[in-house]
Amino acid sequence: MTTANIIAVVVAAAAQSAPAVPVAAPNDYALEQNWLCRPARRDACSTPSLDVTEVAPDGTRIVRAVKRATASEADCFYVYPTLSYDAGGNSDMIANDEEHRVVEAQFARFSTVCRTFAPIYRQSTLSWLRSNMTGNPIPMDPELRYNDVRDAWRQYMAADNKGRPFVLVGHSQGAGLLKRLIAEEIEGKPAAAKMLSAMLAGTNVAVPKGKDQGADLKQTPVCRSAGQTRPTPRSWRPGWRRCSRASSARCSMTSAGGATARCWSTSAASRTTSCRPGYRYAAASPWWPAWPVWPGRRVCCAERGCVSPASGRPLRP
Repeated sequence: MTTANIIAVVVAAAAQSAPAVPVAAPNDYALEQNWLCRPARRDACSTPSLDVTEVAPDGTRIVRAVKRATASEADCFYVYPTLSYDAGGNSDMIANDEEHRVVEAQFARFSTVCRTFAPIYRQSTLSWLRSNMTGNPIPMDPELRYNDVRDAWRQYMAADNKGRPFVLVGHSQGAGLLKRLIAEEIEGKPAAAKMLSAMLAGTNVAVPKGKDQGADLKQTPVCRSAGQTRPTPRSWRPGWRRCSRASSARCSMTSAGGATARCWSTSAASRTTSCRPGYRYAAASPWWPAWPVWPGRRVCCAERGCVSPASGRPLRP
């Protein structure tokens, strides 16, 4: 049984015997002090060294430098596991050594591929868990921890996201809170189209037998392979306006700085190659110019994406 599941069982039992908890005021996540990690500052994600040491079979050691991304195209939103040694049932909003250490171990390395966001939240503490397991429960507000994560998420979406794709990362108690966040704040809303994946370690995501979704999460399927993430829409990339269809030689994306990148090319071949209606012939990756071109492959592309001329199946770089 995972820690998150143990907490769920203990919460149910404690509700019958624990004293009432005073209602706490909501946090203001517009304040920098309520975040462990945010972009463009020195914090728990940006300061630890990410260098790694390779140890060869003969004992030789080589230190490999690892650099953080300077222009990442996605965001990562992290909720940490049960770790607080604070005396109360819910932790305070002061990040202690245990919060910093777990962020450094679990999340800081994500800064090599994404902008990092990690809110401090008033989680169920180890002190509360121990008090319930020893038969002397102390008060704890189970909604306070979720409300903090939800409020941090709403602040991120309102002030920081700006249409960027994102990944959710959580462990144990944090993963359980993110699972609820997906169900209540993401599924069925515009944010769902921007979610690349959700890494929910240390909790359970229930699905009906033989299916990939439909119990805990109604519209978010579980993954069956490492590369199975929600594809980013082919018609845009962060910082670029939507690619519009053109009847002339090409369709282009234009950035705020005026730079242009080809979406697809049309040539004599486009008039002779068999592409479905609404698609054009292309010999290059049309939506993400920074990605490798499909070597030697010619495909049919439109604003909805690219397909194989032979099978009609969607193609991805």
